[in-house]
Amino acid sequence: MPNVNREARIYYTVGLLFVFDQLLKWVAYSVVPEESFYIIPGAFKFSLFLNPGIIFSFAINNIFVIIVSTIILSILLWLVILNDRHDNERGVWFYSLLLVGGLSNFIDRLRISATIDYLHFFPDNLPIFNVADLMIAVGMILLITSLFRRATVEPVDNK
Repeated sequence: MPNVNREARIYYTVGLLFVFDQLLKWVAYSVVPEESFYIIPGAFKFSLFLNPGIIFSFAINNIFVIIVSTIILSILLWLVILNDRHDNERGVWFYSLLLVGGLSNFIDRLRISATIDYLHFFPDNLPIFNVADLMIAVGMILLITSLFRRATVEPVDNK
């Protein structure tokens, strides 16, 4: 039986990250479009960038492919969360980060056909990104790390 308090904390924390990302996107799109400002002078600034690509500005120019794949992946992740929540608390974290990060960017795509990126580190050739991108990246890194750990802990039976 799942620990309801732990499960609630997961959803609450991921939900807060979603709200935080949406708030920062609103600020970037509504308040800052003309002016970016430095958070750490010469190293990190808050600025508006409308990203037609996917995570960390990787280019995929077909909006239909992005929208359909986001819908399919979101449904699959939700089914995995519902199935694994009783047995795999860490997995729920990973999948929830992936799902909510993807949905936050998906909302942008439906509204303006691009994601709103606003975190810009220097040098200038680094991608501009948002909190949703971080949720997706962290969720993937933790998921892959978990899979590698599971593979080394649970040897495959070669019968």
